[in-house]
Amino acid sequence: MPGIGWMLTGAWMPALWAATAASLLLAVYMRVQAPAFTALQAHSFFGYHVRRVKKMMRVLHGDREKLARVNRVRKLDQILPVLTGATLIGWSLHFSGILGASHLVPQTTLALAVAASLVAVGCDYLENARIGAMVDALPAEPGNDVIRAASRVTIVKLWSYSLAFVIVVLDASVLIVLKAIAG
Repeated sequence: MPGIGWMLTGAWMPALWAATAASLLLAVYMRVQAPAFTALQAHSFFGYHVRRVKKMMRVLHGDREKLARVNRVRKLDQILPVLTGATLIGWSLHFSGILGASHLVPQTTLALAVAASLVAVGCDYLENARIGAMVDALPAEPGNDVIRAASRVTIVKLWSYSLAFVIVVLDASVLIVLKAIAG
């Protein structure tokens, strides 16, 4: 396969490391720009607190500088999901798929990691749209149902990203152990 030959040689690893670094740096930059806004999404494995979201929206409405930073973060958050998803899929391919040890690690691991990454990216964009609609509707206060709908999508997104990440780490760990045993 001439199209993926460069990936099979490992020449694609610098691009994968660059994508990983870019994802991490972008996430940190977004966190610095709008800490309360990004913390809401990042710490919601079990959902948002409705009162906390409403309080954050009131603060955003009353502070033009914070609102401007949140809107910059929202623009950057159009790049981060696909970059993170592609990075997780790339590492999954490397460790458990056609580029890694497909003969050692079941192909279901790869399928699960790719599926979890794709679900996470889709939910991330849906979450961005729902939260963005709340921000765009300011000064109107979002309804409880609107907040809960965004919260449910965030829960699925965070658990899906976590599942994909755990699979990548486990696949890498298996390879390290097997190489150590093989000598």
